[in-house]
Amino acid sequence: ILWLKAQYPNVRFNADCGGVIYGSGRQAILRGKRMKAMGHSKGHPDLTIYKKGISYKSCDCPQCLDPDDPISGRVKKDKEYSGLFIEFKVGKNKLTPEQQDWINYLNANGYLAEVCYSLEDAQKVITEYLT
Repeated sequence: ILWLKAQYPNVRFNADCGGVIYGSGRQAILRGKRMKAMGHSKGHPDLTIYKKGISYKSCDCPQCLDPDDPISGRVKKDKEYSGLFIEFKVGKNKLTPEQQDWINYLNANGYLAEVCYSLEDAQKVITEYLT
């Protein structure tokens, strides 16, 4: 989050670790009920960036290269999106069915939703999306 604020100070975003319920026993149960009552949706991605962006084709064959792009070596635009969503995972953790459902829904409705397994992955996705 600090990196995102420093690199893109004018970009609005929301980081939500709502899936993490701190405490134990009764306290965790009450906090989970409160979050649900406030509208927290199970499986929603951890980071939302509220800015239109572009993804680029990952191919570098000559017909895909864009000669008019000011950033050398970048390929033609693949698709424009209305926002970026990132789900963070660590190690061998896998998406829950609710997380996969959210990612599928977002990708089908004009957003880019990605899963990142490291800070470097997330930085690359964000940088490519915002530049």
